[in-house]
Amino acid sequence: MFKHAVRQIVAIVSIFLCSAALALPISNYNLVVLNDFSGSVHVQGSTFIGGNLNITGASDFGYDPNLVGSAALSVVNDVFGNGVKVLNGDAAYGGDLTNPATIATNNGTVYQDKTLAAAQLTAELEAASIHYDDLTANGDITGDMNGRTFTYSGSEQVAVFDINASLFQQSNGMQFDLGVAEKVIINVSGKSANIHNAFNFRGTNNSIYDSILWNFIDTTEINFNNKFIGSVLATKADIFNGGFDMDGAVIARNYFNQNLNEIHNYIYQGDGPIIEIPSSSVEVPEPQTLAMLLLGSLLVSLFRFRKRRCLSLS
Repeated sequence: MFKHAVRQIVAIVSIFLCSAALALPISNYNLVVLNDFSGSVHVQGSTFIGGNLNITGASDFGYDPNLVGSAALSVVNDVFGNGVKVLNGDAAYGGDLTNPATIATNNGTVYQDKTLAAAQLTAELEAASIHYDDLTANGDITGDMNGRTFTYSGSEQVAVFDINASLFQQSNGMQFDLGVAEKVIINVSGKSANIHNAFNFRGTNNSIYDSILWNFIDTTEINFNNKFIGSVLATKADIFNGGFDMDGAVIARNYFNQNLNEIHNYIYQGDGPIIEIPSSSVEVPEPQTLAMLLLGSLLVSLFRFRKRRCLSLS
């Protein structure tokens, strides 16, 4: 418990030591699975798998030609199954290409990199999710089961909404009326979320897909039974996808695809919080004095006092 508290304190300290916002790791990846991926998928952008990649059918990665010269697919542990193809860029793995696993590339290389690790990226994404959840909601949600509208009428560039995951089950459609807001953060609470097969987004065109971030702060299971728009930040969740396309980046704890789906490169482009998690954070000493605890409490208070300023940087 104390280790977890100290890690958050370290993250908060860095907020006050930095002078400019950093881009979220989500800006660099189209798909991040912190543990294991199982199924088949087409990913337009780059992919990071923190555990094993278990391929059950032909899967393509790296449709974006800008990925040439970089790792379009990174797998920390093992790759299982045939039919992995990287269209642009390289493929790196830290464990084994298990028999009969194969990876083909068009214009890149396949290589082993045993230094690949997920701890740093996981810490950054978890800290970012906490930061976004702490932002104050400034928008309203109107409508009923037939359709919900996320409405923002303020003057800030970022619209923030708080919802419970049950709202997905209680809605057949959602749409956005954002006024002058250029980015949208929707903080979702609740242990499970079900995007049912009658759910849809109404009157929403692809011009705002990369402006929407769904932050599932404590959700541990998400079921996608229809197409979804916007980037999904769900560091604690197992995602189950029935074969429906995702128009945005996806971050999950584990990802299970029941049927082939596509993950499109509409990645959330808002700046992230000013958070740097040192690589040594895995081994943080226990707090030994009351002064350390008081310092942590003070920093948390300062962080909440300045969260309105952080919102303008998001």
